[in-house]
Amino acid sequence: PCRPDEPTIPARFEPFDAATYRIAFDGSVDPMRELVIDPDVAWMVYLGGGASDGAESLLIDEQSGVYLAGHTWSRDFRTQRNSFHGGNFDAYLCHADAQGELQWMTYLGGGGDEVATCTARNDSGQIFIVGWTSSSDFEGRSNSYGGKGSDGYLATLDTNGVLQWMLYLGGDGFDYGTCLNCERPDEVLVSGGTDSTNFPGAVNAPQGGLDAFIVCAGIEGGIRWMQYYGGTRYDIGYAMAIDINGDLHLTGHTNSPDFAGRENDHRGAFDGYLARTNALGEILSMRYFGGSGDDRGRSLARDARGGSTCTGRTNSSDFEGRINEYHGNQDVFVIHFSRLGTVEWMTYVGGSEDDNASQSVCLHSSGQIMLVGDTQSDDMPEAINDSSGESDAFLATLNEQGVILWSRYLGGGDDDSASGLLIAPDDSVFICGWTRSQDFEGRTNEHHGGSSDAFLVRLVSGVIRRLAVRATCPSGGPIRIEWSGASPGGQVALIYARNTGSFEIPNNFPCAGTQLGLGSNQIQLAWQGGAGQNGSRTLNTTAGPGACGGYLQLLDLTTCGTSNVARVE
Repeated sequence: PCRPDEPTIPARFEPFDAATYRIAFDGSVDPMRELVIDPDVAWMVYLGGGASDGAESLLIDEQSGVYLAGHTWSRDFRTQRNSFHGGNFDAYLCHADAQGELQWMTYLGGGGDEVATCTARNDSGQIFIVGWTSSSDFEGRSNSYGGKGSDGYLATLDTNGVLQWMLYLGGDGFDYGTCLNCERPDEVLVSGGTDSTNFPGAVNAPQGGLDAFIVCAGIEGGIRWMQYYGGTRYDIGYAMAIDINGDLHLTGHTNSPDFAGRENDHRGAFDGYLARTNALGEILSMRYFGGSGDDRGRSLARDARGGSTCTGRTNSSDFEGRINEYHGNQDVFVIHFSRLGTVEWMTYVGGSEDDNASQSVCLHSSGQIMLVGDTQSDDMPEAINDSSGESDAFLATLNEQGVILWSRYLGGGDDDSASGLLIAPDDSVFICGWTRSQDFEGRTNEHHGGSSDAFLVRLVSGVIRRLAVRATCPSGGPIRIEWSGASPGGQVALIYARNTGSFEIPNNFPCAGTQLGLGSNQIQLAWQGGAGQNGSRTLNTTAGPGACGGYLQLLDLTTCGTSNVARVE
């Protein structure tokens, strides 16, 4: 079961057609309650060589294969297509097929050290990698190294792992690339931290100390513009997302009380922040978030309604917007912002020891929120399995109201940490990171040696597509209705009744014989129309004041599936 105090329903796989299995239940299912199918590890593979290896970020291809980026100390990384460049460690990109079989690996770097922190792919098929380097001779460079300590970099490769070009990002100080975004058609955006006062392409002045930055580069290479963000102390950017209006949202953390564009006051030692900029990087708004302690934003994703979800770590027991209680030591946080940037809710995720979030959070079209990280807690909330080592990787899922549905430990008897996460089109879940465990659950090969290996794990049934509806009726008439989990691009019907109960749709109507959770008192078809491109939609409508207090249920006319019963209040 998802929660220990809820019943278990026996389930099994059975053939559906020549290529598909479905899950069949050997017990009764209450249609009014949420059904959660425990995610299971399909396979796990170790990646690396005889020294230390780790994976930081991943993306999927059209055949459900996976590209992974990270850094490695190993000169003998399996399936290498080129040679280690030098220094202590190189960045790399590798490709595994849908079964986890490693196809090839490419070293990236020069005579110094390189780290890859993030990878992404645009609609043209270009693969971009960002990170930092201390090499003045980085292979494929199209400009000159600028730093005394390190430069950020942006590199692009084709789908066969062939390096196209590499661009240094930085000035004469320390510069770090942490994340990138290539949702816009002809440009790539990179963020991170810099204390260089002469960053190439800058269109504004440094703010002081360490600044966050955004660089806009063309997909053919070359810096178009760069903007500094922050205040007089320490500021860094860790994640970006573009909203439905084309504005860019940036999160990270700061201890500057004078962050440019701020709309509220700094509270703790470090605060998370959410900044919004226009297409030229000019700041439109900025909001601190957190509590009186140390709060650090690490990842960001936008939803279909224009809001955004941010995760990170915190030791603030008084975090703004919290809907549950702090668990102790250090917790992961999940915070949701409205389209206007106001805090709608915040949830602590963790146990009684230290818990950390990675730079990966994913939003599913059903509204579920998934995140990964590492934890020393053996009492993670809603855990469906037991911890294996002193520190485990974990996967957690919340619903769109911030309620924790389940969490799952991943790893073996030693230390494990998850860094990257993605949800495949078939709803399976891929996770990458690093591990010291030679007995990692689900392994299909052997640990390669050294202090750590990179890992890639695939879970099945990690996401539950659930048709859901909710309605609000704030003041005598205007009604807001939201749903998710319907058939993308299909048709749905909203059924209204004055009371709950059991009603069977009669003959000569769509989905005849389907049982609704509504009573027969004043039952009627309230609305019928498109489900939305991704199966989610919001309706704002007007009804008489008598509608408030009744009940709605959504009927998917493609599958004849029904949602929860939502009270209009």
